[in-house]
Amino acid sequence: MEPADFADLGLALHGAFLDQPLSVRREWFSPLRGAYGSAIDRFLDSVSRDLLALRAELQSDQALKNRGRHELVEFPYLKRFPIVRLRDGSLKCWHPTVFVRGMEEIVHLRLGAHGANYSEQFSKLFEQYVVELLTQARCRMVTEAQQWEAFGRASAAVEAILPFDGCTVFVEAKLGLFGEEVLHTDSEEAVHAKTKALREAARKAVKVIDAMARTPEAFIGCPATSENFLLVVTNRELYVRGGEQLERLYPDGQHVLDTPGAEKLVPLSNIFYVAIDEFERLMGCVEADTIRLPEFLRQVSRSNGSPEKAKQFLTDYLREYVERWPVPHLLRDARRSSEERLTEALRRQGSK
Repeated sequence: MEPADFADLGLALHGAFLDQPLSVRREWFSPLRGAYGSAIDRFLDSVSRDLLALRAELQSDQALKNRGRHELVEFPYLKRFPIVRLRDGSLKCWHPTVFVRGMEEIVHLRLGAHGANYSEQFSKLFEQYVVELLTQARCRMVTEAQQWEAFGRASAAVEAILPFDGCTVFVEAKLGLFGEEVLHTDSEEAVHAKTKALREAARKAVKVIDAMARTPEAFIGCPATSENFLLVVTNRELYVRGGEQLERLYPDGQHVLDTPGAEKLVPLSNIFYVAIDEFERLMGCVEADTIRLPEFLRQVSRSNGSPEKAKQFLTDYLREYVERWPVPHLLRDARRSSEERLTEALRRQGSK
């Protein structure tokens, strides 16, 4: 199925559930058949199960790893199949929020079953998307290619370096499988084993900061600074606020940063792990001039060190600045394109 078809049909179904009692029949898609054809059936097959198939899914090894007491604090396993096909032919939505969360994650959950074949092929696309969001927010940056040009292709490089007066923000993107058994585990050893990518991102940034300090002439207009921040953008929410929290989850003797003096270059309190949807909102606020990134990150860093002021998610801090989330240009354009395609499909059907 083409990504555009999936986006269009997901948007259409979301609209249907806003307008209906959380239930539609397959015939509801009839006006779109001429434009989307069999893609409609493939879409519905990917997001729904009948009761017998659902029982088989819930008895699978993967489901048994995640179900149970974890559903008291996590979205239920059913978010993988936000629609249930009933015997009368209707398509029933469990709950509007389960539907939205399911549609947000369903691509990752389906493709994640392919393991490294998925993560390796899509990592570069994810990194490009993060840089594109920075570009749309009009952030001045030193790109990965420019870092390699300055330090050599074999050197460490992050997705982007953002220079500001008095501080520097480093941005690194990490797409991983990040299975829910990792999010739910109580084992310190398991957390340490499964969050290697998060440690690697922080250690890579330290190497870049050190290289900038050793080669001050590398980037004109982007000098090394004594105050540094790191944003590690992940493809799904990991419920890890930042470097300090991650270190507390590790066994004794295991650390996020592994070199002497690394915390002088970037303190754990200045390392933030941000899910892509949070990063989209953050860049929306930057693009709309709602916040200035350095001041905002300083506030978050200070608050995270205080049990009374600390908040779990970056968006919790952003709520102080916005009444309605500013949407980045890229997402606005994608939604507008989807709406236009659906409108044109319905117009052509109506003219027959």
